[in-house]
Amino acid sequence: MVVREITELSKAKSNVILEDGMSFSLYKSELRRYRLRAGEPMADAVYEELMYTELPRRAKLRCMNLLKQRDYTEAELRRKLEQGGYPERIVQTALDYVKSYGYVDDEAYVKKYIEAYGDKKSRRRMENDLLKKGVDKNTVKIGLEQTDFSDGEDAEILQIRNLLAKKGYCGEECPPDQRRKLYAFLLRRGFPTSKIAQCMKGVSFEEC
Repeated sequence: MVVREITELSKAKSNVILEDGMSFSLYKSELRRYRLRAGEPMADAVYEELMYTELPRRAKLRCMNLLKQRDYTEAELRRKLEQGGYPERIVQTALDYVKSYGYVDDEAYVKKYIEAYGDKKSRRRMENDLLKKGVDKNTVKIGLEQTDFSDGEDAEILQIRNLLAKKGYCGEECPPDQRRKLYAFLLRRGFPTSKIAQCMKGVSFEEC
């Protein structure tokens, strides 16, 4: 396998492109250790070590370090690894590894997300947020359907009233400027205008 090109990424790392188009990042010390130069062949033993030992080990470790900080969806981790310059086969190997131990589980992620934000965001907002995080649409749908949002009253109405109470909303006595800000705040949370109006009695959408 011939090294087609080596491009500097930073003072410490470079991007290596092989003749088949595959690319990956290596530290400059590794370029020297493996004796890699643009336009020259890569030894089979070096290729095997990089593809099946060194890069998979590094990608798995990268995943584990990221997951120590917070939960990630599979798509978010994939993007992180791709941004780190790992080839697709290495990315998949690392993802399969963390998934096999249950460190990444989109179904569990959806459940935890709903538990954390179910009383703060609308159902539609949570759905959109999870889709943006790369969670499969069907996984999001099932997660939302399995969650009991009802409590004897419309769940979104309860959420809006709870948020308004936390913001100190005082009904029609609330100053117009504050009403406009609260209205915009609730819209950003994904709540429908009809339910916002029901909770903010007397609100004028023209002035908002």
